[in-house]
Amino acid sequence: MGAVKDVNPLQRAIGLVLLMIGAVWFMLGSGMIGGSVMSGQTVWAIVGAMIAIVGLWIVTRRPSTRGSQGEESDDEADEEGADEEGKDTEASRD
Repeated sequence: MGAVKDVNPLQRAIGLVLLMIGAVWFMLGSGMIGGSVMSGQTVWAIVGAMIAIVGLWIVTRRPSTRGSQGEESDDEADEEGADEEGKDTEASRD
């Protein structure tokens, strides 16, 4: 449940909508829900399952370690800082 709290509310809403749509399409395609052109059509069961899986992935995925604007993580910035420090010491030796 901890991973769900880390997801942006907009992403969570999109994921839940995809999950619900996928579930309905899967039930229509597999014949659990009748009265539609989609009822009993295997293609809708397959598409619905795929959409539901994508929705579930969006809801449960962990946020990336990079910033939302493509900023560097602290680890990457530290590595670059260490490289630059090494260059400064080499230049001062000359």
